[in-house]
Amino acid sequence: MEIPELKRLDVEIEPWVCTQCGNCRTVCPVFEQLGWESASPRGKIYYIKRLLQQRPSRRNRMDDEFVKRIFQCSLCVRCEEVCQTQIDMMRLWQAVRADLGQRGLWPKEVQAIREAILSQYNLYSMSNSRRTVWAMMIEEQVLPKVNQMADVAYFVGCVAAFTGRIAGIPESTVAILDSAQVDYTILGPDEWCCGNPLFFVGAHAEAIELARHNLEKLRQLQVRQLVTSCSGCYRAFKNEYPRLLGEEIGIEVLHFSQLLSRLIDEGRLQFSQPREVTITYHDPCETGRHCGIYDEPRYVLSSLPGVELIEMPENRGQSGCCGGGGLLKATHPDLSLDIAERRIHQAIHAGASVLVSSCVTCRLQMSEAIRARNLDIGMYDISEFVAQFL
Repeated sequence: MEIPELKRLDVEIEPWVCTQCGNCRTVCPVFEQLGWESASPRGKIYYIKRLLQQRPSRRNRMDDEFVKRIFQCSLCVRCEEVCQTQIDMMRLWQAVRADLGQRGLWPKEVQAIREAILSQYNLYSMSNSRRTVWAMMIEEQVLPKVNQMADVAYFVGCVAAFTGRIAGIPESTVAILDSAQVDYTILGPDEWCCGNPLFFVGAHAEAIELARHNLEKLRQLQVRQLVTSCSGCYRAFKNEYPRLLGEEIGIEVLHFSQLLSRLIDEGRLQFSQPREVTITYHDPCETGRHCGIYDEPRYVLSSLPGVELIEMPENRGQSGCCGGGGLLKATHPDLSLDIAERRIHQAIHAGASVLVSSCVTCRLQMSEAIRARNLDIGMYDISEFVAQFL
């Protein structure tokens, strides 16, 4: 049997170099929860090899169980961190998911997300004209910034723009930008989904329209620096857009934690509200393992007066996962909450009263787990936490 997407994404050799050592099992958050070999990275790769070894005359056996296992994955790529043969796990899972899509085998939740993005340009199938709904309480402050020429653009992202429960993230981001006197613009209704959910399933051809649109709008406003508080948006602009387009995008891409670090170094943020609190920092998979951002968030949090920053045992490249990425939250919500609960317990056992992350998905996911499982800890995005000290 052939899986053409393996060749297109240049990972056709990956299933064959797996030594079946099992290192990936020891760090996989899905395997830890389910315990089935078929749910581990090793088990999935073994099944892929079996498919590739099937004779053309035999019926293809991409059955429902295989599809379920492939999407029981948050794409945290912690398995890649410990892989002794350096398999490009991210590209491998993208390729297999892309092939499943071409065979019409995507879960209905994934298909619904794809259709929402392609028809309404956002995850939630809402009218994209409502992109600034998050600014309902600060319209006079925000709406004049829409589509204004500026050096800096704040790319809000679908999750923060449309999820009222975390509207505090873009509100806090704007408050910090204003406090530091950063001249910025937002795209408003002209902001389209970054395409990260499509990248997660290998739908690169469909994501290219989104990438070209967003870059065209940014260039029209002569933007030189793009800032986003969404780890998925950051990864899309930083990693996927240049690969997709075959060239550098010509705009500096910063995660908001990186911008915060610069603003503190330049003395443009004054923290006048000290707060005695012990916190711990959760490294998002997409800014951490995917993009290598570890130091800047810690520098920012350590700069806040009265704050004691402690580490969980699993941190930086070995950080646990919140369970919300890779479309796992959409396809297997209970499993994703179980993974989040495990990570929150790590923060509590480390002695922190507040858990801080720098990803809108982590903030949303772990806040839901805290409520659903009645856990005793505060949860903030780094923008929300820093804004309390201004």
